[in-house]
Amino acid sequence: MMISNEGQLLNASGKAIRNITRIRYVILALALFAAVFTGSVISSAAEVQQAAEARHPWLAVCILLLCVLAVTLFMFRKKHNECKLLEEQARARAGELQDLKRELEAALGAAQAASHSKSTFLANMSKELRTPLNVIIGLTDLMLEEGDVNASIKTNLLSVGNAGSTVLSIVNDILDISKIESGKLSLIPVEYQMPSLLNDEIVLVKTYIGEKPIDFKLNIGEGLPIILYGDELRVRQIIHNLLSNAVKYTNEGTIELSVECERDGDDVWMGISVKDTGMGIREEDLKELFVDYYQADAMTDRKTAGTGLGLVITMRLLRMMDGGITVDSEYGRGSTFRARLRQGFVSDTKIGAEIVESLRNSDFGDNKRQASNKLVRADLKGARALVVDDMHNNLDVAAGLLRKYNMKVDCLASGQAAVERIRREKPYYNAIFMDHMMPGMDGIEAANAIRALGTEYARNVPIIALTANAAYGTDKMFFDNDFQEFLTKPIDLMKLDAVLKKWVRGHISEGPLDDFESDEQEAYAYYEEDDVSIDIPGIDTEKGLDLYGGETDIYLSILRSYAANTPVTLEKLRNVTIETLPDNVINAHGLKGSCASICAERLRAVAAEMESSAKTGDFDRFSELLEPCLKDAEQLVKDINAWFDVYDSNRVKPREYAPDREILAKLKRCCQSYDMSGIDEAMEELESLSYETGADLVAWLREKIDMMELGEVVERLSEENL
Repeated sequence: MMISNEGQLLNASGKAIRNITRIRYVILALALFAAVFTGSVISSAAEVQQAAEARHPWLAVCILLLCVLAVTLFMFRKKHNECKLLEEQARARAGELQDLKRELEAALGAAQAASHSKSTFLANMSKELRTPLNVIIGLTDLMLEEGDVNASIKTNLLSVGNAGSTVLSIVNDILDISKIESGKLSLIPVEYQMPSLLNDEIVLVKTYIGEKPIDFKLNIGEGLPIILYGDELRVRQIIHNLLSNAVKYTNEGTIELSVECERDGDDVWMGISVKDTGMGIREEDLKELFVDYYQADAMTDRKTAGTGLGLVITMRLLRMMDGGITVDSEYGRGSTFRARLRQGFVSDTKIGAEIVESLRNSDFGDNKRQASNKLVRADLKGARALVVDDMHNNLDVAAGLLRKYNMKVDCLASGQAAVERIRREKPYYNAIFMDHMMPGMDGIEAANAIRALGTEYARNVPIIALTANAAYGTDKMFFDNDFQEFLTKPIDLMKLDAVLKKWVRGHISEGPLDDFESDEQEAYAYYEEDDVSIDIPGIDTEKGLDLYGGETDIYLSILRSYAANTPVTLEKLRNVTIETLPDNVINAHGLKGSCASICAERLRAVAAEMESSAKTGDFDRFSELLEPCLKDAEQLVKDINAWFDVYDSNRVKPREYAPDREILAKLKRCCQSYDMSGIDEAMEELESLSYETGADLVAWLREKIDMMELGEVVERLSEENL
């Protein structure tokens, strides 16, 4: 601004000088004219004498004009010199300001470089600290689970664990703020369940309250949407920060969480309020409350741990969601924080009075499990379904859930294969469950290709979309492309049941007689495993069991599938370059979905961020996440296999000399016809026994079938003369 003003002054002074110069030239011309005229009039002494005697008035006028011109010329010359001096001063000042501008630009560049270096350092430091902290916390938890730990050691371990968790929380805050400052924190929207989110936060806040004499109150209405679309993890973080802050500064009294939602077209405005009766905030501290690393009363309350970043992170996250935060506080009497943020609308379904009461009574999880366990499945024997997904683990999930209805289920790994199967019209399918994101031909393209076949069967077979992306408007996208329904991943048991009742039950006999496979074959059955305790690091197995209605057999089969198929996905993610980054959107998406299917939440969140980075072309962020993701996923696979090693060793299997040749022949026929139900049945029979010889063949068959390399299975069994 200063440089601009000086430039204007310089231009004005230059213009003034140019105008004065022009006037000076005019005056000189007039003076010259007057002088010539006067000289011609008084060219002789006689004429001068006569003029003097005659006292002609025009002569006096000329002389006076000459005097005026001389004085004027003198004054303009003086003004010209002053303007020239002013111009020189302005030029000097402009030069100084240009130098100052260059210095300021250099200082700004240095400051930005320093800020970038700081953010990079904080991010790297935070990541380096997280690894040993996770080891400390993990090993401490494992030692606490051992039954022979004496009381004093247990107390010390609890202190170590709590201290480690506190430090990890601080590190996470530093990592988040460095991401925000460097512009690398992006929102990852998904469809999420509000009751589950609130239940998890209620459980956490009650854990934090512990022995404090604090009464926690929940204030929500029955009209709260049951499903919203947004970054679930960041919404959790906002609520968590506000609640933990209230617990931190409240020693007794009450803490009240209020949540409300207001529809606004395709969006929903969520209002969050946390009110406490804690120590409150001084008026002079309120204006500093959202400043980095600031803690009110930090000097007087040294028992309060933290970085002072929680509220800053909350405010910035809210701004990223088009929202904001306000606070009202009275020192010594408590505070009220009010946050507002935008989320996506999904449906008008409300949580209702029963769920509200369950959340208030902290038994929402138990009620949800009981509802799933009360599910009575229809007997759909005679119906057949086709599941299409490029991720083998997802195929196992969907197929396992469908087979609980006594349905025959076939699986394919590509949209093109599904189109060819429907073109053949053998076997006849009562429904197709189609994944959305697949390489080559995606689910929508495959559905359009099936409808385009033109046959009555192809035009009318129900196609149900399977998708992990179910934002508002996604249903319209599927319905506009001739899908009958869509299910989100992980698959909700109650929604799946409703879809099957609507589109399969009552339509079983509509298809032609199915000679593709004998109807005498029994439906796929799992072992009944009601009393198994599943404990695998990195997986919320209790939540995983809830996901499948508490049916351990399904969950175990999905865990086996994850361990068998995830290494293939991880191998695809290795050696990614900036050119191949777009191709890995689907791979990261697949890993995200398979982790969600077993409730490996932390790894799922990392895979989701990788998917988002690949979509936006952020190669640096993708690369930053890739190595720790691969390492954690490989460790998870090892932990799952280790658990199954112990589990399988405790199961007593009948022993035979060698695998039954009739079962192997049946497996060969099923592989030739891509009959996945028959393949599963044959493999279950083979794996239900132990063998003196031929165990390596059964293990090899399992590996190849899990990889869908059915041609190699047929070739190997043909060599066995089956």
